[in-house]
Amino acid sequence: MKENKNTPAYPVFDPDTDKIHLGMTLRDHFANSVLPSLISLYGFNTEKTTEWHAEKSYKLADAMLKQREII
Repeated sequence: MKENKNTPAYPVFDPDTDKIHLGMTLRDHFANSVLPSLISLYGFNTEKTTEWHAEKSYKLADAMLKQREII
């Protein structure tokens, strides 16, 4: 199995400073990718709080990262 690393999703090299800016992690990218679908499916109302949406987004992101270990 591959090692599961929460690597940067969009690292960027800044030639002016010779530094690499790591940006968001792959986990953050995955969570951000599923959030609109959760809001579309379940709405954004008092029953489903912002914390609920964030929690579910990261649970799905963690599942995607885990799945990467298998492949």
